Amino acid sequence: MSDIIGFYNREDKPAWREFFDRRSKSDEELIDDPECIGGMILNGKPTPEKRSLIYSYIFEDQDFKLRKSKRVIIANNQDIEQKDNAGTIIDIDYKKKEVLLKRGTASGMLPYMLSIGPDKPRPNTKLVSNTYKFIDTLIDKENKYAALRDFLDKKHPKIKGVKTGDKIISSEDFETEIPKIISNLDNSYIYIQGPPGTGKTYQASNAIIELLKQNKKIGITGLSHKVIHNLLQRVEDMAKEKQFNFEGYKRGTLEDEDTVFNGEFIKTYEKDPVFMDALKEKDVGQIFAGTKYHLASTFYDQKIDYLFIDEAGQVSLADLISIGNIAKNIILIGDQNQLGQPIRGVHPNNSGQSILDYLLEGKDTIPEDRGIFLNKTYRLNSKLNEFISSNFYEDADGLPFSDYDPVLARELLQQEKFDDYMVVNLMGGKSWKIGDKFISVFATVNNLFGEEYKSGGFEQGRNANFRQLRDDKSLDTPVFGNRYWYGRG
Repeated sequence: MSDIIGFYNREDKPAWREFFDRRSKSDEELIDDPECIGGMILNGKPTPEKRSLIYSYIFEDQDFKLRKSKRVIIANNQDIEQKDNAGTIIDIDYKKKEVLLKRGTASGMLPYMLSIGPDKPRPNTKLVSNTYKFIDTLIDKENKYAALRDFLDKKHPKIKGVKTGDKIISSEDFETEIPKIISNLDNSYIYIQGPPGTGKTYQASNAIIELLKQNKKIGITGLSHKVIHNLLQRVEDMAKEKQFNFEGYKRGTLEDEDTVFNGEFIKTYEKDPVFMDALKEKDVGQIFAGTKYHLASTFYDQKIDYLFIDEAGQVSLADLISIGNIAKNIILIGDQNQLGQPIRGVHPNNSGQSILDYLLEGKDTIPEDRGIFLNKTYRLNSKLNEFISSNFYEDADGLPFSDYDPVLARELLQQEKFDDYMVVNLMGGKSWKIGDKFISVFATVNNLFGEEYKSGGFEQGRNANFRQLRDDKSLDTPVFGNRYWYGRG
């Protein structure tokens, strides 16, 4: 646990470094920064709107990540009399190359030439506070947060009616079994794993509806609002199919459309008192959804019956520790073999791992006595899927190869991860302002020292079973080996 302390500071270091680096960059240099929109030129006079001004800026061709509704700052502001805040992006016209910014009049006027970028890293005060609070309960040996402690100790899930070490799911009737298993969790956790197309979101939604019918308070979170909204939409759709009504509360910013979800049953709210009042209601099933920054609020402490974390392979272990205190039971949904967590900092030992990497310890799948593995895909015809699976490990007589080795099979089918590489690019240039126009001349030399590296590649298509693949890979030069693209100086 000591390694978790400082996680958020370490994770924010690269963003802080980039934030201060941009201060010293020119508008021309920020054009090449994908986090910014650089070198924008004011397009006419700003238009008044209540206590704000609407600015129109024209930008030249460039790649950028900023989107509508995002708050931005003056990326390279060095004017002590100019406030960093550049306002909110209210529209981007990609054809006209125009950005509309809304900024309060109290902040003053924006400059003629402007480069905008992301604000400072978001404060992690609540997350850090919850981490210390949990550590204090461990030091004081308090009997609290059993589900989180069981997960960190990697104990078997505690399920009423299921003996420790027994197979958790006894049949493939997942629609009946999974809600039953989750309902019987005894202040513990469960992991639902499945490759793409196996119905993870469907099964989670089905379980949530059944829990709502039992008047349980459900928490839903994920790495991003998009992930959360995906699960919320599936819950809404299933509730309509089953003609079941409930109330749900999603935390968002009404001016930021990416954070807003307004369904028939689940609505978006900005103010904490709405959530606090809803939590006081008794004998009613409810959903409370939001990112970690919202669910880390103190008023949620031990108030949620079941916390569902979707795409758990993208969520860090530190995040679970910072929000796990809110729930009596924790349900993890995802597959560690899909998109991993976007980690930026350097962390000691296991403190930088995702939830699922920590739990599985290198295993491909969760053991049947420790979680639920969805083994049926709905994105591929079952007959075709059966053929593909059996064709790999069965001989022509329909029986498994006598020398079939599942460990070696996993190694043969394992995707290749490229090594990290570093290249040095040299860039120089000069720009001149003539009237309201700019003339720029730039020259670049990429990969100055001629570093050779793998930039991509593909696996050759082939009809191979276990023996064919094993024998081919054992050759010095495999006939059907991987093909690569290389980068050179």
